[in-house]
Amino acid sequence: MTFEAEFLSLMPSTVTVYPLASRNADGHTTFGTTGVTYRARVAYVPHTVRLADGRIQASEGIAWLASTTPLSIQSKYVLPDGSVPIVYAVENIPDQDGQHHSKVFFGSQRATIR
Repeated sequence: MTFEAEFLSLMPSTVTVYPLASRNADGHTTFGTTGVTYRARVAYVPHTVRLADGRIQASEGIAWLASTTPLSIQSKYVLPDGSVPIVYAVENIPDQDGQHHSKVFFGSQRATIR
């Protein structure tokens, strides 16, 4: 599937996504070493989102990613400034042809990639 040029023109940044590789008994996560970089629009605006357990959470920002494959909340997302935020929710948005893009709601940044 391809995106309309107009849609991609709204995505001036990139976000790199690293899939979850494993989680040990202590809850420590390991991510894949090869990430996939997506065109994105990142907006640092407060928003509220409903978590999987039904609670409401305030998020600090939203990223729209041009992804034609569904993304996971368990992945690691590296924002354009190199930070890795806490991800509260991921919405995979379809159109008439299938998966079109993903919307990631994130909170405070927990690390910076150097």
